Amino acid sequence: MGEHYIRSVNHDLERFDKPLQARSSPAVRGIVNELAFRLFVKATADGVSIEEIEPPAIAGAVANATAFIKSFRQHGRGPMQVPDKGAIQEALDLARRTGDFFRQATDGQLLLQPPFQGCGWLSACEGDVLSSDTLYEVKAGARLFRMLDVRQTLVYCALNFSAKSHEIREVGLVNPREGTYFTETLSRLCDLLAGRSSIEVLSDIVEYVSESIGTPRVD
Repeated sequence: MGEHYIRSVNHDLERFDKPLQARSSPAVRGIVNELAFRLFVKATADGVSIEEIEPPAIAGAVANATAFIKSFRQHGRGPMQVPDKGAIQEALDLARRTGDFFRQATDGQLLLQPPFQGCGWLSACEGDVLSSDTLYEVKAGARLFRMLDVRQTLVYCALNFSAKSHEIREVGLVNPREGTYFTETLSRLCDLLAGRSSIEVLSDIVEYVSESIGTPRVD
């Protein structure tokens, strides 16, 4: 029931800001989005505003974001574009909007990049933001939310369910580029997607990723 659910969500999104006018080309958008999140994390961790981040720190974040995105394009064709001043300014704007959202929507107590232990054939990974008992994922593409985004949050919740590291009762998706977001309790999300309890759904995910690679699965 995933596609029906996400269509319904996108039809009735909450808005915290107007859409951001893009400065960057689509070819460099992935780096811009990654850079924006890194700048948000940097400013939040240091307790400063986006405007107070020093140029050397911005340059370092640009290099790290570029290397990170490049790692996903090892076999891509053609050179990858480097973000220019306009693209970097766009990333700064997105980082500021991300910070604005979390100041408005949460009590300010944020766990950035919460770690999740690996399970089965899934390696250890990090989420985006955990505020109290709500896990948020930030998606800054010029698009609506996708069911793939929801599945990602469910995988994080399943890994957390397995390791019992954090208390997560609610999940949310935030798009600082579009200025939109939504949240859903984990129990209601699992009921709407599968007609089952969150314990049953998360247990099934844990069981699935714990199976040996190549083992036939009979449903």
